[in-house]
Amino acid sequence: RAVAFAHAAGIIVSATELCRRWRLHERFPRAQIAVIPNGVSEDDYRDADEPSFRARLGLGASPFILFVGRLNPIKGPDLLVRAFCRGAAHFPDVHLVIVGPDEGLLPELEQIVVVSRLEHRVHFVGYLGGAEKSRAYHAASLLVIPSRREAMSIVVLEAGICGTPVLITDRCGFNEIAEVGGGRVVAADADSIEEALRGMLSERSALAEMGQRLKAYVRENFTWQVMIAKYLELYRRCI
Repeated sequence: RAVAFAHAAGIIVSATELCRRWRLHERFPRAQIAVIPNGVSEDDYRDADEPSFRARLGLGASPFILFVGRLNPIKGPDLLVRAFCRGAAHFPDVHLVIVGPDEGLLPELEQIVVVSRLEHRVHFVGYLGGAEKSRAYHAASLLVIPSRREAMSIVVLEAGICGTPVLITDRCGFNEIAEVGGGRVVAADADSIEEALRGMLSERSALAEMGQRLKAYVRENFTWQVMIAKYLELYRRCI
């Protein structure tokens, strides 16, 4: 990595957190470093067939919280499942939908749910892609990203472009979503997530507006059209 950096005319990183982690500003002129995040294409997330997704899981008209990610300790699904189970009595009509491939954590998550007697409200779906993932985002009342460590969460962008508000931890590299009113940012622990869930779900009429603010922010700053313009500007500087 050091050799590659030494001969580079420009350095692209996908998040400011990576700049800090690699201490790039201490070794290279700021003008040489371009922070260009991953982008999102709105065309990939236009399928909003909510009834078909709900029918697949037997959700009926029940609102649900969505998790999308690997079932791995780094992504924190155990924090979310514990938070949901602890607070379930405060939002008795809400379900939890867990989307993502298992990386060894599924048995533990299922055991938490069984002990809490909430099997009828927590759904483990496995991997979803394409139109099915788009439908999940559009149908959800709220997306939760409970990561313990993340440079920048692409799932925030996917939910945002669908107009779905988010609750994330302060380890996701995306604290600005709270500043623009597109969601909430909390500590990466089950108690903080439970408290935030109770607060957000007690004011459900505000969730749709929150989702629209996040969508506007993502459209303005994180579509691939915006990112391509940044790449072209960097290439012009280097040339």
